[in-house]
Amino acid sequence: MVPAHTEWKSRQVEENYVDKDGKLHSFYRTENYPEYVPDHDVPYVTVGVQFQWFDTKTGKLVASSEDVRRRNSESNSSSVYNRIIDRFYKNMKDTLEK
Repeated sequence: MVPAHTEWKSRQVEENYVDKDGKLHSFYRTENYPEYVPDHDVPYVTVGVQFQWFDTKTGKLVASSEDVRRRNSESNSSSVYNRIIDRFYKNMKDTLEK
């Protein structure tokens, strides 16, 4: 939960003037203003995965890996899961190459 607060925002405001020869000129200036932000929830996702490698001949555990990740402002759990899987395969590849 994010509590209510005020944030400062800015916007570009167009200004016009007429010079002494009667020619119209335009320019932009930055205007800062406060904006009230009410209480609101921030979505988050928690994904945990555990991998275990077993020797197929002996049935003994060779290695295991556990990864738990929590991401704020994330509503797509599959993207967090995919990052965990990518890390696992990279580490497995590095381990097998040694």
